[in-house]
Amino acid sequence: DATAKNTQGIVHSRIWRILVLLGGVLLSISRFGRRGSAIPASAELKDPGSDYQQWIADFEGRDDVAIRQRLSHFTNRPRISIITPCLQAHPKALKRTVASVLGQSCSEWEWCLAGARSGQAVPHDPRIRTNWLERQPGEAAVWNAALELASGEYIALLEPGGVLAQDALFHVLDLLNREPATDVVYSDQDSIDEAGRRARAFFKPDWSPDLLLSMNYVGGLLLFRRALAAGAGGFRSGAGLSQDYDLLLRLVERTSRIRHIPRVLYHEPSARPKRDLEADRRVVEDHLRRTHSAAWTEPAAAGGNWRVRYPVPLDARVSIIIPAGGKVDLLETCLDELAAKTDYPQYEIVLIDNSKDEAVERFARGWSAGSRTVRYIDWRWKPFNFSTICNVAARQCDSPFLLFLNDDTAVITHDWLRTMVELGARPEVGAVGARLLFPNGQIQHVGITLGLYGSCGHVFKGLDSGQPCYFGLDRVIRNVSAVTGACLLIRAAVFREAGGFDEDRFPVHANDPDLCLRIAAKGYRVLYTPYAQMYHYESMSKTHFDHHASPPESRGFCQRWAESIRNDPFYSPNLTRLDVDCSPRKRGE
Repeated sequence: DATAKNTQGIVHSRIWRILVLLGGVLLSISRFGRRGSAIPASAELKDPGSDYQQWIADFEGRDDVAIRQRLSHFTNRPRISIITPCLQAHPKALKRTVASVLGQSCSEWEWCLAGARSGQAVPHDPRIRTNWLERQPGEAAVWNAALELASGEYIALLEPGGVLAQDALFHVLDLLNREPATDVVYSDQDSIDEAGRRARAFFKPDWSPDLLLSMNYVGGLLLFRRALAAGAGGFRSGAGLSQDYDLLLRLVERTSRIRHIPRVLYHEPSARPKRDLEADRRVVEDHLRRTHSAAWTEPAAAGGNWRVRYPVPLDARVSIIIPAGGKVDLLETCLDELAAKTDYPQYEIVLIDNSKDEAVERFARGWSAGSRTVRYIDWRWKPFNFSTICNVAARQCDSPFLLFLNDDTAVITHDWLRTMVELGARPEVGAVGARLLFPNGQIQHVGITLGLYGSCGHVFKGLDSGQPCYFGLDRVIRNVSAVTGACLLIRAAVFREAGGFDEDRFPVHANDPDLCLRIAAKGYRVLYTPYAQMYHYESMSKTHFDHHASPPESRGFCQRWAESIRNDPFYSPNLTRLDVDCSPRKRGE
């Protein structure tokens, strides 16, 4: 296949023959530089198999003439210093690393290697610099020894055994010419075995700060300004095998100019160890101490790596707004489960009745759970406009938090409301959505993705909630473009600032993603959390298009948010828009 041919081309190239004649390369896989996979142990991806091989064939074609022509027009050509920490020689695995560096299509690089001398030959190239240490140092000391050799404006981390795509540095320079203020760069990645076979493609989202606190999704190829790293103090002792993660967290404390290249520019050795999750958790704790003094981590009960927790303000009262359309049996289940399973005490239930008879009113006025009752708002006999209903109820609430909840939901996790409030109380966060399941355990909602089916949709909808989805993204707190209004928490001040739900353009459909996108346009984050779980008794017979079943609303949403639909920052352009499973996209999509 195309991958095997590409690998064979490297192996039989002049560069490869030179390396063999030199007797191999010096150093290779060891505990130094073996950072472990960027993918958490709990988030294994189903093997895309032939889908990914077809994606490679369809989208990784090269045009040498076009690349050389574009290189000749670059006005910004900063040197990139690749640094590799090494110890204990194992030449076989490093040969491919060396070939991938020497075979780069652009030459603005130097390679800095540091570690204990192995006695093996080093390729004779003026761009390769070495620092052999006489004693066995600590992990950070080896990284810093390589960093001290660097003279380039940018630093790239490369572990022994890792392979750079032939045009990796070209694409980095291309980005830096388009966006010269960039401080940190990362790319997509996959894994490669000894035979050159590639698998496990990780097509990553753009910069996602909350996802980064849940897992080191950046991993792989990481570049950053050398001056920025110097200001952060270089590599830090005590970070163990999580040196890359630790430094990245300290870098992003100093800059927001972080860019993602949606190309597979790095091939991770398939025989790499798993990440040291405890070391990763410790560096996240250190980051939280530096930036959020009251935040902490704890083990993740949902199968993730760890969970970041935040304090809840003392005045964090929540108005839970439930629009009721007349189905008293569903409403009764919703309220009973809400009262029985919610361990967060600071809330009121606000029921707004848009039915056509007296059944909901009779039920609401007679319902109680201990001392808790329902505040009833009469909005009967009026035309159904979901946005208006929610806005009317919100205007009659004085709580600092609003939670919009469908009457066809039922609480699963007792701390669901506290979980949402602690995230929503953060000043940078505007909206928080929950994990919603169908009664049979299939996923109903773990975030809304723009561009699915030409508009937007629920990624992973209908998949088994008992199995991790694409790289475990359903099981971690992460940044998303939108969340469903079936269980949506928003600070009241943010709701008012964004203008509430749009009653004119989106009376029934598309009002929730529209509101989330307007909140994001104000500079706030929209988050999904897996730790607030509910059942949602939405009809499972509905198609994926039912979210925008009304043509006028669907057209209005697509017109208002056309650019966002084309480019959801939290969903890779390399993934399909015609299904919810995050499989590689196909030619013609």
